[in-house]
Amino acid sequence: MKAPIPPVLTLTGGTENAKMADRLLLCPQAIDPAKDSIMQQLVTWENETDATRPNGSPPALGGCPAFSGVQAFSGVQTFGGYPILGRFPASHELDLSPFPPLNECRFRDIPAADADLLQAGETDRLEHYAFHFGRCYDAYLVAEPGWEPFWSRGGRGVVAVIRQGRHLFSSGGLLAPEAHQADLLAQLVEAADARRQVLTFFNIPEEQLPLFRAAGFQATKWGEEALVDLPDCTWSGKDYEWVRRQSSYCRRQGLAVAECRREDVTPAGWQALAAELSQVAALFLDGKPQSREVRFIEAGFDPARLGRKRVFVARADGGRGRIEGFLACNPCQRGRTWVLETYRQRPDAVRGTIPFLMHEVMHVLRAEGIQQVSLCLIPGLRCREPLAGDSRMARWGLVVGTHYFNLIFDTAGAYHFKSRFRPRFENRYLCVRPRMSLATAVAFVRMVGVLRFDLRKLGRQIVRRWRKRASRATLRTPG
Repeated sequence: MKAPIPPVLTLTGGTENAKMADRLLLCPQAIDPAKDSIMQQLVTWENETDATRPNGSPPALGGCPAFSGVQAFSGVQTFGGYPILGRFPASHELDLSPFPPLNECRFRDIPAADADLLQAGETDRLEHYAFHFGRCYDAYLVAEPGWEPFWSRGGRGVVAVIRQGRHLFSSGGLLAPEAHQADLLAQLVEAADARRQVLTFFNIPEEQLPLFRAAGFQATKWGEEALVDLPDCTWSGKDYEWVRRQSSYCRRQGLAVAECRREDVTPAGWQALAAELSQVAALFLDGKPQSREVRFIEAGFDPARLGRKRVFVARADGGRGRIEGFLACNPCQRGRTWVLETYRQRPDAVRGTIPFLMHEVMHVLRAEGIQQVSLCLIPGLRCREPLAGDSRMARWGLVVGTHYFNLIFDTAGAYHFKSRFRPRFENRYLCVRPRMSLATAVAFVRMVGVLRFDLRKLGRQIVRRWRKRASRATLRTPG
């Protein structure tokens, strides 16, 4: 069970590095005060004048009645989705010394492979914003190493970017409260224009397109995200027959699904589990044509850096045997949506292991009251139709790549598999400022490494696909 998130405050007044905050300011957009008694106390306390406070004294943490029952934590504090940059010792002093000031927007020159150069606390804040303000499936990717954060003035929002020459690529979108997103984007554009840099955002949802177009971005449809609304999922009838059949077969073969939690096992047990998971991941990637994992647009898997990810495994022998496969889920939208992002299985795993895992995990999430799961993006899906002002080069690159290079990228197979879970689809857009160019496309390919092939593995992949061409002719295609 996930721990409940306490309500949110941000600091104002005095200096950001002061040992004692003499004033706290409520972020009212984060929560409905009518539904939260602590928020009501804080609103009342914040609106008091000096004359009405006891002895006319200025407000302090110890003077706020809402803090009488607040437990002391270390690290990043959240109340309703907004951060407090510091920690609350038992004395109610707010210590912000571990955190850098956030009074100016800035780019930090951080090598893509060196996450340790991030100042203490900044990685936690980036993960926090991805969890609370991420809109699409890729938001939590920015919690992985290699991302460079651009913070808006005051630290109210952040955009995570990867630098490739003069090109800046962003996943996760605008990680900020909705009321601050336009301001965050404007500050980012201003900073990039001053350096003559090209900005590229992936997976922008439909409702944010006007914001990006107003800021001078060229928008091109990039693909569609597959979403399953769990309350509407009955798993009955002909539509779900294939899913039920896979699950039934795996159960008869003795597979059982369980969630892996670090707190449930000993340190030695977790180390052994992490080693087996890493082994399964490596064996799975041996079947891919690339010489290494595709970076930044797909999640990696590092058992030592799970954060809020949840990991489920399918074990043989009724849950006592080896791990046949695993599924790692990323959170977004404050945990209301979970992304079934990383799934791996052994080459000789029981047939149907991955759909069985996904089916079982959806049952678990639905029982917890989760509303939605994402099956991630299907790039190039229904992208033939031009949009006003879009990039013809990007559009046809997606169409040609996904239609004629399925031997390598297999988007047809991905659509066929995900469609078995009867998802609905939402458009996702590629937004580039000022415009898409060949230089941007080349920089993107270099950044993600999608064309860095192991020729021996690529040859085996092509032979396997050629042998299966008859069965693949029946793959489900978009309507």
